[in-house]
Amino acid sequence: MEDNFSEFLKIIEEMEKEGVSYFIIGGFALVLHGIPRFTEDIDIVIKNDEDNINKLRKVLFRIYNDDELKEITFAEIEKYPVIRYGSPTGVYIDIMTKLGGKVLFDELEFREFEIEGKRIKIATLKSLYETKKNSLREKDKMDVTYILERMKGEEDAGI
Repeated sequence: MEDNFSEFLKIIEEMEKEGVSYFIIGGFALVLHGIPRFTEDIDIVIKNDEDNINKLRKVLFRIYNDDELKEITFAEIEKYPVIRYGSPTGVYIDIMTKLGGKVLFDELEFREFEIEGKRIKIATLKSLYETKKNSLREKDKMDVTYILERMKGEEDAGI
């Protein structure tokens, strides 16, 4: 995961430079909230507008120089609210705008963290809970348990 984490930070840094409207959910978000979780992919929620999608594609092309990225378009994201991109390095990036019919960027909250001097937008614990609470996957059920424990700990700490 260490190599994936370096790649993750590079993607974040480039999205910030380019002005992509995004935030991170999934395993990386859980880890950054202090919840132990192994993950092999990067889950990015983006604002669903053509300019933003073009910025994201430009960022990914700058990093990977992969013609497959031409397929990540506004039209494709309108049809498929989650697009999985498999990078040449083997890292999978899930790009999403909706989950369960909800427009994620508009309906979920995020906060900013600083990791290794880089600003990163991460879904709040409450938002992560919202994305996982009705999932049937075992790993999501475990995540919900950890999220609720962490949220309780923050309440107890006055956060």
